[in-house]
Amino acid sequence: MPRTVNDHTSRESYLRAATNELRPYFAKHGLVLPEKIRFAIAFTSHGKKGKVAGECWHAGASDDNHHEIIIRADFADPAEVLGILVHELVHAALPPDVKHGKEFRDAALRIGLEGQMRHAMPGAVLKE
Repeated sequence: MPRTVNDHTSRESYLRAATNELRPYFAKHGLVLPEKIRFAIAFTSHGKKGKVAGECWHAGASDDNHHEIIIRADFADPAEVLGILVHELVHAALPPDVKHGKEFRDAALRIGLEGQMRHAMPGAVLKE
């Protein structure tokens, strides 16, 4: 297997590139990702000890109408980080008042997430 070169200077750059690669996949499954998304590797509003791996703050929470996606700083495995990103992107593609109920579940399953919706992670289709 050929080795992939990491040409990203920051984890945020990696998340931005991954999101742009995922846009057509989301669109194919009926979900439009917002254009204005900012990424941060930090601790969520629940802190390091919380069980929350990521957060999506909708554009209305930002002065410049950017969605804010936060991935917890103590996650380093690229596949795990990508899984958290996909979960948060589903939130970004849905209205702000949608939590982890039926609308989120339907969208997450279409995208290829599996498991309990609060912690849904990529299933076999997305891992591939």
